[in-house]
Amino acid sequence: MEIKALNNTTLQVIVECLSESFKNYFVKMPSDVSFWEKRFKAARVDYNLSFGVFDQEKLVAFIIHGIDRHNGQMTAFNTGTGVLESHRGLKLVDKIYDYALPVLKRNNIQKCMLEVIEENHVAVRVYERIGFKKDRFLRCFKGQISNTESTYNILEIDIDSIKDKIETFQKFYSWDHTFETIQKGGTLFKSYLVKSKNGNDLGYFVTNTSNNALVQIEEFGNGTWIEIISATRQIIPQIRINNIDSHRVDLIKAFLDVGLENHINQFEMDMPI
Repeated sequence: MEIKALNNTTLQVIVECLSESFKNYFVKMPSDVSFWEKRFKAARVDYNLSFGVFDQEKLVAFIIHGIDRHNGQMTAFNTGTGVLESHRGLKLVDKIYDYALPVLKRNNIQKCMLEVIEENHVAVRVYERIGFKKDRFLRCFKGQISNTESTYNILEIDIDSIKDKIETFQKFYSWDHTFETIQKGGTLFKSYLVKSKNGNDLGYFVTNTSNNALVQIEEFGNGTWIEIISATRQIIPQIRINNIDSHRVDLIKAFLDVGLENHINQFEMDMPI
């Protein structure tokens, strides 16, 4: 078996390996190549710094890295790890990191990050063995909003137009939900300003156009969380939002109050290199 960068591997091959690796996963993964092309672009994936294990030229395991600055440090974010069932038990994830870490360090990467579902105990143990430590606890929600008022004015905007107003919130968001992700994603995302009947800016939210998931949602102090959450019903019929920082107790309470289910949770883990 050989470990090498994925820069010469087609996205079709990567997605086929990904789909097979995740066929019995906790959540269903899309198999459409165009979806992953847009998603990986938004995640700032660098295929030169993403790596796979090849068994007789067949891709059997991989780690996909997004590369960007995060909290002031150049970071390699593991936006996807997969191992074919036929090759599990061989510690291939450990071996990929053994190969990747010196390469990342030579390319001035200062830390590695990833997210892992809380109930995926096997993966958590693997990442801890490699050297990752839990940094944040992230909660995920989905469901139909209960019958609350949603007669607010919704204005589609370019998120750059409110950049200064929302910078302070970005520390709460995980890799795939940051301002940088939304900028890189282009038409994959749409941003909306929520205004009161008398014209006050109450807050904003961002949706992923491929799956109608919420990407960001914030309240500016002129209204309530319930108002902002309820306003999303004018754009998306149901809410699905991932990776809410567990310290955001008011937002979490509002999600529960409108009838959403906290259906799954994740750890954000990191490792200096």
